[in-house]
Formats: sequence, structure tokens, C-alpha cells
Amino acid sequence: MVSPVAVIAAEWTLVTLAYVFLGLRLTVRITQRQTSLIWSEVWLVLGALWLLGLVICDTLTFEAGAMSDFNTVTVHILQVRFATNYLFDAGLYFPKMSMLTIYFHIMPRHERLLRWALYCVAVFTVSSFAVTIFMDTFLCGADPSVNWSTEPGACSSFSSELLFRLNWSLCFSTEAMRAFRQSFPLITHLSRKLVC
Repeated sequence: MVSPVAVIAAEWTLVTLAYVFLGLRLTVRITQRQTSLIWSEVWLVLGALWLLGLVICDTLTFEAGAMSDFNTVTVHILQVRFATNYLFDAGLYFPKMSMLTIYFHIMPRHERLLRWALYCVAVFTVSSFAVTIFMDTFLCGADPSVNWSTEPGACSSFSSELLFRLNWSLCFSTEAMRAFRQSFPLITHLSRKLVC
């Protein structure tokens, strides 16, 4: 089993690298192409902020000793774990939104079939994001505070297998749709244009 110290060190290292690469992308965008940011960068910055929040929550869990002892149940730790759901799930969808924004910029407007496919993928992605956040909030009922109840057997969206399976199936489906309905047809279209 990986030690909690190694997990936290790896998370902070990867977050630092992510911020370095995001900073490089923003620098190139501002200095070489545009003086203002476009929506794809806005989505990435939001994703980076949510990622930072996630790692801070994991660090709080680590400092409380609840990362090595998962059975530690205090209201504070349960609230942090509940917040972790939002930060993790939103952090997955913000980069997806960034990619969709890029596709909207590079997709030729006269390619009606590809544009409609892009609209379908965008609607499915936004709907999946909404369902994920809705389920994170209301899996245990109308009162989300049930998630940080210390009573034995209390419902918790953080440890729900149903929620885990639903969120990951939606996440995987959106990636598969983006790859098969957007990336491959767009590459084929661009390669035909280059040959002509």
C-alpha cells in the first residue's frame, strides 16, 4: 500500500507541474496570439483552481490522520470528504469543457454534420456534468448534511459505490464520444483538406 506521505507529495508535485504548464500555455496565448483569454483558457483555469482545492482537501485529510485510517469519522473530515467529491468531479469536467471550446473554434462552420455532432457531444457533456453534481449533492436525500453525520451506517456520497460507478461511466462516455465523434472525424476532415 502507498503511504499517505507519498500520496500527498505526488499530488503536490503534479499540481505544481500542472500549474507550470498552464502558466506556459497562458503566456503563449497572451504574448503570441491574443491579448485576452478565450473560453478554453477560462475553463482550464477553473479546472486548475478546483485541482488546487482538491489537493488542499487531501492535505487536510492527511494532517488529520484520516488518510491512513479511513474509518476516522469526525464531522470536519466528513465535510472535507463531501467537498472533495465536488472538487474532483468538477475538476474532471472543466478540461472537457476546454477541449469542447477548442473544437468549436477549429471546427469548420460549413461542415454541418460535424458541427451537429459537436453540439450533441457538448450537450451530453454538460448534461453529464449536471447529473454528476446533482448526484453528489442529493444522493443521500434532500438534506446534504446527512453526508457528514457521524452515526454508524449513515449515507455518504463520498463512499458510495453507486455514485462512483455512475460518475466514472459518465466521464468515460463523454471522453469516448469526444474521441470518436469529434477527434477522429476532424482529423480525417483536416487530412483530406491537406491532401487537396
